Amino acid sequence: MFFHDCPWPPRSWPPPLRRRPLGLRAHARHAWAVIATLCAGALELLPAAVSAQPQPARDSASLEALIAVATASNPTLRAAQFRVDAMRARVGPAGLRPDPMLMVGLRDFPLSRPGFYDNFTMKMVGIRQTIPSPGKLGLDRRIASRDVDASAAALRVTMLD
Repeated sequence: MFFHDCPWPPRSWPPPLRRRPLGLRAHARHAWAVIATLCAGALELLPAAVSAQPQPARDSASLEALIAVATASNPTLRAAQFRVDAMRARVGPAGLRPDPMLMVGLRDFPLSRPGFYDNFTMKMVGIRQTIPSPGKLGLDRRIASRDVDASAAALRVTMLD
């Protein structure tokens, strides 16, 4: 018996869904139900829209509290504030000298008879310190402080947006 002789699976799989077409009256009932739902929702929103007209601010402390809550919950503002904090943290290290470097070296070490008894093995120990040109450290610090000012201005722009 070959596969094409098998009665299973049927030729059209999955079988088509057979729905009885809706009559004109059913469509009209459905349309009126949608319209009634939309009108009921609009009537519920109408008192809120009337009461939402701009009124003069009576209490500036409550306005400041609302602004503080909005600022604390907005992720864009928090990210901008973190950028300002990161720039402030860079100001201190910007004016410092680079770290000194310690060098330890070993050259021409014999592998056949390891040890430090021969005269050809060079042992090196050193310290290196980079000395920047005059005025460079102060300039780096001023650049870092200007970066703080720029990120604070960007934070203010984000807050106003």
